[in-house]
Amino acid sequence: LSTVYHRLGRYRDARSQFKQTLAIAREIGDQRGEATATGNLGIVYKDLGCHEDARVHFERSRRIAREIGDRAAEGRALGNLGSAFGGLGRYAEALARYEDNQRLVREIGDRVGEAYATGGLGGLWRVLGAREAARDALEDALAISREIRALSLQGYWLRGLSEIAAEEGDAARAEALASETLGVARKVRQVGDTALTLAWIGEFSLWSAGIECARTALDEAVDLLRQQNRKPELAHALALLANLPDGDPVAAEAALEEAGEAGNTPKTRYYLWKATGKPDHLAEAKRLLDYRVEHAPENHRESMLKTVRLNREITEAWAEHGGG
Repeated sequence: LSTVYHRLGRYRDARSQFKQTLAIAREIGDQRGEATATGNLGIVYKDLGCHEDARVHFERSRRIAREIGDRAAEGRALGNLGSAFGGLGRYAEALARYEDNQRLVREIGDRVGEAYATGGLGGLWRVLGAREAARDALEDALAISREIRALSLQGYWLRGLSEIAAEEGDAARAEALASETLGVARKVRQVGDTALTLAWIGEFSLWSAGIECARTALDEAVDLLRQQNRKPELAHALALLANLPDGDPVAAEAALEEAGEAGNTPKTRYYLWKATGKPDHLAEAKRLLDYRVEHAPENHRESMLKTVRLNREITEAWAEHGGG
């Protein structure tokens, strides 16, 4: 039941069920079950935008997995830790966990784990501005996912490749990959991935002045995110909508306040600044970006600022409107 709740986007119900499973595993001394339930709880916290809570659970899951010698479970925990550290903006630590994860799953021949690890690295390379490495990793992850017929994984890597194509100015390829991503998410009935893909299509459409396409995609994304009670992503989608001619910045700001720290990202703050012109949004976007750059591998800090479109725009806006 907990897995069904999670798949349907009913994250709080899933959290309650996973907590019950964890309590039972501890009561009967089932360490393997405890490691699994702890990791599943971490995934729910991650999906709710609670990355620090997720990190704590993934660390516990990894510790238990190592104690009982379950290398596959340890690999999953390492990959999840990479995602959690990425969500926290601690990119150097995220990179280390993903690399450890990839080495481990390759040693034990875990192809599903390898797809996750390689794709996770690709997503992180993209955030760090290393486009070529990101594209190679995401294409490798996509190839593995197709080889093992894991359709549900393919959408993750397709969306990442779409984002890279958009960064490179290849609008046609970005649109085609986004459409393919959306088709996968709908086919496997992943409500959360459908919503996130629609939000990405909306954002990309704003870049390319496709106002009506942006409105259609974002309206559906907002509906799905509200159904799932995914407050951080809802705040971001509403911030994007606020940049349309009849957008509602007040609603977006209210959503951000309700999302709390989990919704406070450079991207959301930057789009709120564009919609409202309020200096505090730009200042917060710059502060959050600076933190992420500071916690990135030193050799990638320059590429983060120069190659990643959002980071470049925040930096330029701060120099023009806030730096003085």
